[in-house]
Amino acid sequence: MNQEVMRLAQKAGALFVALSLVVTLSLSLFLAQGHKVYADAGGEQVQNRSIKMSNSTPSAPNQTYDVTFTAGSAATIKAIVIDFCSGTAPDTVGTPIVGDSNCSKPTGMNVSSLTLTDNPDSVGTDLASVAGWTVGTLNSGRTVELSTTGAGATTTAGTSIFNFALSGITNTSVLGTFYARVVTYTDTTAAGGYQAGTEGSYQDYGGFALSTATNISITAKVQETLVFCVTGQDLGGGQVCGDGSAEADSLPNLTIGHGSPVQTLSSSQIDTATAYMQVSTNATTGAVIRMHTSNTCANAGLSVNGGTDGCPISGLDNPAAGGPLALVSALPNTGGGEFGLFVGSGYTTATVAASTGTIAPSTDYFNTTYANETNNPLSTIDDLHFGMVNDATGVTSDYGGVIATTNTQPCNTVNAHLVFGAVAGLTTPAGIYQVNESLIATGQF
Repeated sequence: MNQEVMRLAQKAGALFVALSLVVTLSLSLFLAQGHKVYADAGGEQVQNRSIKMSNSTPSAPNQTYDVTFTAGSAATIKAIVIDFCSGTAPDTVGTPIVGDSNCSKPTGMNVSSLTLTDNPDSVGTDLASVAGWTVGTLNSGRTVELSTTGAGATTTAGTSIFNFALSGITNTSVLGTFYARVVTYTDTTAAGGYQAGTEGSYQDYGGFALSTATNISITAKVQETLVFCVTGQDLGGGQVCGDGSAEADSLPNLTIGHGSPVQTLSSSQIDTATAYMQVSTNATTGAVIRMHTSNTCANAGLSVNGGTDGCPISGLDNPAAGGPLALVSALPNTGGGEFGLFVGSGYTTATVAASTGTIAPSTDYFNTTYANETNNPLSTIDDLHFGMVNDATGVTSDYGGVIATTNTQPCNTVNAHLVFGAVAGLTTPAGIYQVNESLIATGQF
């Protein structure tokens, strides 16, 4: 019995040793394969690595990726590979692990037309500022290869920072996670043969996770505005069109003449009367102000019957002269009666902090060559030059003629003078002469 027990014990010991050997060999094989998944050659993993996207919207074209990492080992780097891998269904899922052959191009991503651009971070070695570095692509536009024929970039482990920007990338069209791998090389030939899983003889390596994301869509609406009024009082002192009183307090019912108790025109002097306009608009290219006459006479003047029998006090047409004119050359006026308009340039409104912009008169109604044509306050009104354009685009046309603009800009509570002048001739028939002038502001949105 003792011999049988001893024989069985010997067999059990041999079996234990065999099992131990199998377990040991299996464990050794597992460790070797595990190392192979992460790297099959090269130095160390790069640190402090990141890729910043200028826009994370899926399919966004012409984007810039800001690449930063710190070298893991000391070497002279002559090439860098950045490989992009899909990561979110419906793409074939890849990984950021160097050595893994599972890396398919993210759907819709395009890195085939890249430029190496200055990095705004301004840290470390910006390859765009180092002569000799160029950028190209491998693997059907999935892999970016940066290389140099120069001396390369000498690195110190843990301190040398690479920092460069790749411009011209089209983002993947898939919403969610995707990956990138970085592999550095001391030899450009090895870099040129890069394939995921067979990277060749490289120096350092690392992985990145990136993600596209849905935009936050924000909508805010500002409605178009145009506030315009014409009054008999100057609003530059502080009143604002549309406040309920500016227009109603002083309607622009003007009487041109002199004398008392009845104001009349004569050939002995030029008489004037002033109205005022104010405009505010947020129109992108400002507003245009036109004037349309109610009288049907061709000369756009003053009539006793709406122009049916003509306008003996005629509008002072001036397109040929290229600017406003004096109503008459001398007094007393030995010619016919004349009527015209002077438009002053814009001025802002006192006490309105936001009053801004300008009104630019048409050169047919204001000309800076005449030194006496001041704006606010008006100086010698009797000496102003006037116009009343009555051609095909003037005040007698269907939509009236342009007398001023806001100089193609938005404006707020800007004012201008409207000075109407008239003089009678020696043979002007007696009567009550009238005209209604309609001012139309049109916003150009």
